[in-house]
Amino acid sequence: MDSIIRQKQLSISEVVTARAADEAVKIGSAASYDYWEAVYVISGLINVIAGGRVLKCKTGTLTLHKPGELHFIKPVNGSDAKYCIIGFCAEGDCIPKLQNAAVELSAFERLVMDGLLADIGDEPESGLPERLLDNPYLSERFIVGLELLLLYCAEKPSVYDEAQSADARLFSSAVKIMEENLLFGLSVENLADKLNISLSYLKRIFANFTSAGVHEYFTALKINRAKEMLKEGVSVTKTAELTGFNNQNYFSAAFKRITGILPKDYAGVKRVFDRNATSKSSQTKANDMPSYLL
Repeated sequence: MDSIIRQKQLSISEVVTARAADEAVKIGSAASYDYWEAVYVISGLINVIAGGRVLKCKTGTLTLHKPGELHFIKPVNGSDAKYCIIGFCAEGDCIPKLQNAAVELSAFERLVMDGLLADIGDEPESGLPERLLDNPYLSERFIVGLELLLLYCAEKPSVYDEAQSADARLFSSAVKIMEENLLFGLSVENLADKLNISLSYLKRIFANFTSAGVHEYFTALKINRAKEMLKEGVSVTKTAELTGFNNQNYFSAAFKRITGILPKDYAGVKRVFDRNATSKSSQTKANDMPSYLL
């Protein structure tokens, strides 16, 4: 007799953060994390800037960002936007299908998402709602619901509206040039020249899409790469050199400004709370940790 044998395609081991928000996520408060992040547009219109792409996401759109991906969120001007962020650790065969996913949820999938939003609540949280930490049945239901939603997303084609405005194309080109010159001392003026636009126009583009300056964004890209190198065991001195910082003290100061921790301490820190911790006190302590550690 034939039967269906469960073949686990996705397993979420922990949910790190789950909160609603309506503000722009800027450099220093977001940058990149060491876990997956799902961004769902509850209402309005937002720009999600990820990997140099500008994604214009409307109500009902879900984007997924893999660990280490530099991404930012900014409500589109004039849009009373609200969105939800869920950070999680996961593994499974369908993970590659979730990378760079940006999908519009179906009516049923929105119902699943509405259930997750009800568990999160309306008030913005810095980490996880207490009710999810206090109730093991609720937290289990939340994780199973999130797994179900992501399994549906893994089979959907990305249908995001990637902004094709002149500014969006220039922004993407600028980020590509930055990524190609992480080792070098690329000035803001040099970048404007390479794009054949004025310095003031370049600055306005970055302010509109990221709420950050051009130099600040370039530094964030460098620090993001530095984090990868430090985790791979590269020394602080060599990492500073390979990311274009001529002065190690300046590198350390920039690294701490963006991540909240010195580079010499980064490789050894715990980036997710203890998987074996089950007590409320240990979970609450984890929620008090800066987001770069999670």
